[in-house]
Amino acid sequence: KVRITLSIDNGSIMLTVDDDGVGFGYGERLDHAELEREKIGPRSLRERAAARGGKLAIERIAEWTRVVVMLPMPQ
Repeated sequence: KVRITLSIDNGSIMLTVDDDGVGFGYGERLDHAELEREKIGPRSLRERAAARGGKLAIERIAEWTRVVVMLPMPQ
């Protein structure tokens, strides 16, 4: 299951993805080296957000994983 929320507030765009992780465990389908090689790892996502003046947060909530990306609104 996944829940995706997109909101705009105070000049920022916030994308939140909540995922229960069933069927895809970290390292289950792609190991860490493969994630980095494919440019989809947490470090790459954090760098992409920062390059646009934003932030990335990843947190574990019970059985769910939450990824939050905050970006400034384009002028």
